[in-house]
Amino acid sequence: MYGYAYISTIRKRVHRRRMTSMSTSVSPNPEATAREAVNARIHGLLFKARLTKRELAERLHLGSTATSRKLNGHAPWTLDELMTLSTVLETSVAYLVGEVSSDAPLRATSNAQRLSAADAEMVGRTGLEPVTDGL
Repeated sequence: MYGYAYISTIRKRVHRRRMTSMSTSVSPNPEATAREAVNARIHGLLFKARLTKRELAERLHLGSTATSRKLNGHAPWTLDELMTLSTVLETSVAYLVGEVSSDAPLRATSNAQRLSAADAEMVGRTGLEPVTDGL
């Protein structure tokens, strides 16, 4: 029906159109760019933790298709999923969304450290103390 030269010419034209449409695209969607940045960080942490996408899907209680769509940027992450991700990948949500540059987890401070000096005085000491009344 069609010769090889004709089909080859059509393929080249299609390829050129694709390449020019990619290079002349208008400004990228900022939401998509943010989503790509989040997914790039998640992919890096998955590699670092040596987790597969299937294992991640199991820990997030999602199907492998839904997880794949989220990791490829075709579906957004929910806040609950980002919180679970930060726990699974041992990092902070702030790192995942790009607010901080370090992937080190935020260290939880103990209750005693969180109390201000006034609160600590009101609480008093705890533990075993000898009875001193009636001596």
